[in-house]
Amino acid sequence: WRMNRNNTPGWPLMSRAERSAHHDKMMAMKDHDACMSYMEQHHAQMAERAKARGRTVPAKPRQDACAPLTSLKK
Repeated sequence: WRMNRNNTPGWPLMSRAERSAHHDKMMAMKDHDACMSYMEQHHAQMAERAKARGRTVPAKPRQDACAPLTSLKK
């Protein structure tokens, strides 16, 4: 799975370094709840950036990036 502007809310609002850090953090996730928490925080940050620039971020990503961790949920 590759993160890109089609499946990562706020992609165009992040720098290349931020995209890389976000990718690394997502790939290191081992816990579904931690992943969901991080994604909520990330989405809120991107929504705030978008609002400051007069833009919007989709309310919900097209794909659930945390779904593969569901089987690991305790």
